[in-house]
Amino acid sequence: MNRDVRTVDDLLRMLDGLFDDHPAPDRWDRFYADRDRPVPFFVSNPDENLDGWLRDGPLRGGRALELGCGPGRNALRLAAAGYEVDAVDLSPTAIA
Repeated sequence: MNRDVRTVDDLLRMLDGLFDDHPAPDRWDRFYADRDRPVPFFVSNPDENLDGWLRDGPLRGGRALELGCGPGRNALRLAAAGYEVDAVDLSPTAIA
């Protein structure tokens, strides 16, 4: 898998390549069941851009909603920065 993500189009192509062509109700559970794949958001650290904005940028607490939170790495970082966070995901496997 090409992991050179430099543009939004690069990111979308990478994400499209992660899924099979057969949608199923448990797609996200199957996706999160194998965490050994080289998927950037399988790491436990928050997104680097979010972390930078919280550290150095104008973001200063409040409320946050994270949709499709997966294992919640960004929600946890936001909560640590003082945000009141609601985070949801369709996959119980991702959240677990």
